[in-house]
Amino acid sequence: ANDAVKKLEKDKAISEDEAKKAYDEVQKLTDTYTTKIDESVKSKESELLKV
Repeated sequence: ANDAVKKLEKDKAISEDEAKKAYDEVQKLTDTYTTKIDESVKSKESELLKV
């Protein structure tokens, strides 16, 4: 996703401000899903350790 934004910015298809917003949105999504994955891993570890 960041590569796509970078290409659009390079090709002047979007402004620097739009690119910054896009990068921020990608980072928010990344953080959200990283947190969800971490929670799933902890849950699974806990589940496996109970046995």
